[in-house]
Amino acid sequence: MKILIVGNDELTIGSIKVLLDSDFAEFRIVGIAANLNDASLLSKRLHPDLWIIDAHQMDHFNIDEYMSRFHGNLIALLIGMKNKVVRKGMATPNIICLKEPRAGGLRAALRLAEELLQHRKRSDKNLTKLNNVHAGCILLSCTNGIRSIKLHQIVKIKSDKSYSVFHTLSEKPLIASRNLGYFEKVLAKEGFYRVHNSCVVNILHMVLYIPGEHPSVQITDNSREPISRNKRSEVLKILSNLQNK
Repeated sequence: MKILIVGNDELTIGSIKVLLDSDFAEFRIVGIAANLNDASLLSKRLHPDLWIIDAHQMDHFNIDEYMSRFHGNLIALLIGMKNKVVRKGMATPNIICLKEPRAGGLRAALRLAEELLQHRKRSDKNLTKLNNVHAGCILLSCTNGIRSIKLHQIVKIKSDKSYSVFHTLSEKPLIASRNLGYFEKVLAKEGFYRVHNSCVVNILHMVLYIPGEHPSVQITDNSREPISRNKRSEVLKILSNLQNK
């Protein structure tokens, strides 16, 4: 298991290193980040399985917002739970909370993180046949079972932390157990485009580019999605091609 430590308290970092060296030979520290922004940047390069975060050093943050940018198997171990934002995160399955970095509690928390990661990797193997496109449909592993959805029925896909919400023409939103980055890759050649960090839109359902200080795209369900600055020219090109067909 690859570990990224987030924090700058030398005593806490030292305690973690001692415990890992003595009891967890299979764990490896791949980096140390001073804060969550640095952790995000390092994670893109190092691909850790676990963040160990010294929450005592953080005044305010939303851990889910950071973790949702990465693969669904990423787990966070929070040491210290003094602010409300951290307590809110206790309900999240990706997060393990620990009050203090005492050896016994830390050892148990690391074992739990290891079990969670192994369980998710086994589940991922079972999902390899799902969440893939075949004959104009995508088979999704949803919170309410396995669903087959026709691609042309999908209007857009919105990010919800480590999950994705499919908005369709004929059904209520479906929550799929993969993050948005995964579906962006799977559907890139099927006519879907990520207009901003939290939304992938079916190109067939793009209706109108709405200019202004904060441009957006209107969709066939009468909703609008903002367009990231670096995506605007591509969205204009997509709409122009649709009009010329």
